Amino acid sequence: MVSKAAIADAIADTLATATGIVKAQSYNELSESVARGDLPLLQVYWQSSEQDITSNTDRTTFRAVVRQTEELYHADVFCTQRANLAQDMSRIVTTAEALQVVLEAQDVKPYFGLLDGAIPAIKAFHWRMERVNFAPDNPEVFYPGVRIFITVRIF
Repeated sequence: MVSKAAIADAIADTLATATGIVKAQSYNELSESVARGDLPLLQVYWQSSEQDITSNTDRTTFRAVVRQTEELYHADVFCTQRANLAQDMSRIVTTAEALQVVLEAQDVKPYFGLLDGAIPAIKAFHWRMERVNFAPDNPEVFYPGVRIFITVRIF
């Protein structure tokens, strides 16, 4: 099975190609603070895992007793430091649209370019995106941005 590290790296590398992303960080590169020159800043990390029980009747396993795992990864994009609401929202919408273009381009395997040997590592995925306000290093300074919830299915 492919590692969480490999999945996070593949997602970060893929989303880093979105128009406008200045800096991308995978799970082991996350900075403690946000520098203005790094905005929009992308950070990708593992959030949770869920596995089904072994089942001989599940159609997706073809009676092969395959345990499927779903893993949730967050892709946080700090778009700008809060300043002017209209300008902030414009930057968020522009960045969200650029990220969506990249995500929609993941329509054939291997998703996010990730192979496990010669086999596509991610069997399926889905995502959703939300506007958020991040306050990573100072609760009085926040960064409007986007959080993408990417759920991958591996087995």
